[in-house]
Amino acid sequence: MLAFLLQISEWLHSGHIYPFAVFMAVIWLLWLTKAILARQYRPWQADWRTTTSVVIPVVDEEEELFVSVLERIVVQHPTEIIVVINGPRNETLEKVCERVGVVWTWTKTPGKRNAVDIGVSMARGEIVVLVDSDTMWTGTRCVSW
Repeated sequence: MLAFLLQISEWLHSGHIYPFAVFMAVIWLLWLTKAILARQYRPWQADWRTTTSVVIPVVDEEEELFVSVLERIVVQHPTEIIVVINGPRNETLEKVCERVGVVWTWTKTPGKRNAVDIGVSMARGEIVVLVDSDTMWTGTRCVSW
């Protein structure tokens, strides 16, 4: 910064132009322009709606906990909820999904990565939300859904 100021001072007094001073002057001019434009920014405010898909990969989860998780997500009113049960067949979780009224599928291939891939490929929403099977959502209603 000191070199820049000394070169600007020399430039103004003797007329000798330094490339570094020109470069730094352009940088500062760009910064000043961005700062002025940023001060004029106003956030966009409008009613906006979109479709959402919640994908939940699950292997073995305690029934009560899983019911609570699903109920908390259902209250948020996403467009769709997709549960992917992976690994060994789990009829308890299948019945929970049917009782709560969410879409579910089963894959014998174990692993969260595979389950997420299957769930995302089934999703139809513009936004896909990935949730673990033991995630407890809080709040009563999300405004964007």
